[in-house]
Amino acid sequence: MLSRLQCPQIADAAALLARFRITDSDLALVKKFRREDNADLENYIEEFYKWLTPQPFFSHFFPDERRVGVTKAAQLEYMREFFAADIDDAYVESRREIGSVHARVDLPLDIYIAGVSVNFENCVEILASRRQAHATIAADAAGDFQADVLRHDDHR
Repeated sequence: MLSRLQCPQIADAAALLARFRITDSDLALVKKFRREDNADLENYIEEFYKWLTPQPFFSHFFPDERRVGVTKAAQLEYMREFFAADIDDAYVESRREIGSVHARVDLPLDIYIAGVSVNFENCVEILASRRQAHATIAADAAGDFQADVLRHDDHR
């Protein structure tokens, strides 16, 4: 019979970053994403709940509105900490506490992974819409410039 593999507990933030190959450049990108993201984090969480609320397991983990409100407030703080990308020992400990809550409520791993996937998808959609917005702004600016040049040529 195989025994369950036990990974050694990560002692500090530096070890965690090394294990997951997270670099200073990666953290800088996360910080940049937050600075450039004009979307309100509360709206981002509401988008997540649009996916979560109709799930068949929702009422098991969220039996009343009070629990939903407490969890949304905790998620808002989580998002603020995440996008600050200041990974230190206190950050690692706060993530351990979150993991402990998920374990205490017996959240199945597939549900957790699905939630992570939805959040990742939301981030990708934000980035894609931002890229499209930048392309539109650039095209509009180029069009305005061309129109100005043509008007200037007409007045010669």
